[in-house]
Amino acid sequence: MDFAAKGAAALQDKDFATALTSYTKALIDHPSSPDYFTQRSIAFTRISPPRHDLALKDAEYAVLLGQKRAKREKIQAGQQRRVVALHGLGRYADAKAVLETMERWTPKDSKPAKMEGDMWMARVENKLKAVSEEEKVPIEKEYPQIDLPSEAKMKTWLKSQLKTDGSFKYEGDVDMKDAETPSDAVASTSGMTNGNAKQAETTTTPSVVPAKIRHEWYQSPTAVTVTLYAKAVAKDKCEIDIQEDSVNISFPRPSDPSSTYSFTLDPLFALIDPFQSTGKVMSTKIELTLKKAQAGQKWHNLEGITPLKSTTNDAKDTVTADADDAAKAAIMSTLTKPSPPTQPSQPKETAPSYPTSSRTGPKNWDKLADDQLAKAKPKKKKSKSSKSKSEGDKDAGDASSGSEAEDDGYDSDLGGDAVDGFFKKLYAGADDDTRRAMMKSFYESNGTSLSTNWGDVGSRHVDEVRSKDD
Repeated sequence: MDFAAKGAAALQDKDFATALTSYTKALIDHPSSPDYFTQRSIAFTRISPPRHDLALKDAEYAVLLGQKRAKREKIQAGQQRRVVALHGLGRYADAKAVLETMERWTPKDSKPAKMEGDMWMARVENKLKAVSEEEKVPIEKEYPQIDLPSEAKMKTWLKSQLKTDGSFKYEGDVDMKDAETPSDAVASTSGMTNGNAKQAETTTTPSVVPAKIRHEWYQSPTAVTVTLYAKAVAKDKCEIDIQEDSVNISFPRPSDPSSTYSFTLDPLFALIDPFQSTGKVMSTKIELTLKKAQAGQKWHNLEGITPLKSTTNDAKDTVTADADDAAKAAIMSTLTKPSPPTQPSQPKETAPSYPTSSRTGPKNWDKLADDQLAKAKPKKKKSKSSKSKSEGDKDAGDASSGSEAEDDGYDSDLGGDAVDGFFKKLYAGADDDTRRAMMKSFYESNGTSLSTNWGDVGSRHVDEVRSKDD
């Protein structure tokens, strides 16, 4: 009896461990058979405890190999195993998405196929009622988004899954017949340099050469699940460090407590939320559930290539932001200082928080308004005080030079007299630098100067402009 027949008989007898071994051997001889991958996927699903992650991988290979052969029935068989595995992994939205693609190709005259599809659709939709809206968004496509290895690579991968006695070996299982004894390890160091010999002595001290620990991962729209298949790890000695952009697991090897195994993912493919991510140590594995920082984002790999965060840039941005805040605070502190009294005998006046030409405002502002009105209407006779102020305030004249012909329009646009409307419109339409210049020049000059040139007044103190009579 060939290996495939032994595997089929073992499945029939519910001897799933034997079925795994037999179908693995059959695949080594025929690594491009979609049927054998489909059958092995069934065995992974039914073994106790079920390995839905491994069942999904075999189902994906079955679909791709069926697609390569252009055999619709083989593709459908692989897709059905994808649905079962995705359902077992709790990825109900993805299972439904695959089911919907299968409906297009299900023969209308095949009642069993239709009944099975309807049964699974009802089961998946019932599960979807209890999940969040984010988990209802599928990320799987009609065909698996993975590369199909060459036959040579596939054979190498399949052979690594068998122990020396021919039984199926899960990654992380120690095969004692393949383990190197300490005496063999010491003998193999003869001919090394002193430095290499020292390193070899350190790594060969354990009585059994540590086996590589296999890990698997899968994702949902909201989380990534990473499984490290390590048996009998002490919970109190396992350290799990989950950061925003990296993960590290370390623990003493159960077969040799003197050596420590470390598993690191740095950087991850994308950022995660470390506060909502969890890690569990179980009897046969360590499982991490990493909450995606961006829900719905599909990870193409578990690890990334470039760092996800730039400490230098973040620090630079922070320094720049702090500098900007300090500058704004300094300017506002300067602009909001109370105006000093114009004469010792007069009471101290408090400047408004914004430029204004209101008649109830500071006296100096009214003088500046009269000066602007005089410039806007050259035929009107200027008062002596206004004339003096106009000659001394060059910046205020610059601010109004482009608007002399429009003085009558401000009253109807913004209310009040023409000068009041002029300054309201000037301030309302100015950019930030112009507004800073107006505020700074007005307050520092005690209301006797108004400039719109921040480049001029921003770096100096604007002195008070006094009339000739003073």
